[in-house]
Amino acid sequence: MKMTHKTLGLSVIALAAALFATASVADNMGAGMMGADADKDGKVTQAEFEAWRTSRLVSVDADKDGKLSVDELVAARMKEAETRAKAMAERMIARQDTDKDGKLSAEELVAAPMPGFEMLDANKDGAIDQAEMQAMRGDHGPRGGKGRHGHHKGGMMGDEMPEGGN
Repeated sequence: MKMTHKTLGLSVIALAAALFATASVADNMGAGMMGADADKDGKVTQAEFEAWRTSRLVSVDADKDGKLSVDELVAARMKEAETRAKAMAERMIARQDTDKDGKLSAEELVAAPMPGFEMLDANKDGAIDQAEMQAMRGDHGPRGGKGRHGHHKGGMMGDEMPEGGN
């Protein structure tokens, strides 16, 4: 059977982006994947899933050359991250904007319920040490000191504290 350039290009996209698709699907399971429910019956069949995944991969190929470049993959991930960040910011404003002006003032930010210093200072020694910083970030497992999501070490206060730092 003779493959056309378009079919070959789509095959290359699917193959070259297998890791991207797997990570993206794992990150976006749930409501996002339900967009794959083409017949809106509340279930996603394998055919619907594959069609959805292919359409997502094809949409990432900005220059339509049948190949995914680093820039195209980064742009797709950045767009997803921006969408998530915007939704989070909108929820934050909806929750904390007491004067309903669509913005958060310093007063509204400070008034938001957050753990105070006393709560973070678990051993009540008047300082937040490395172990307390790790506990605050949810760093309890054998993941080599990575944060809650396994991507970064900085927490709510910025950079990692020095070893043994009090």
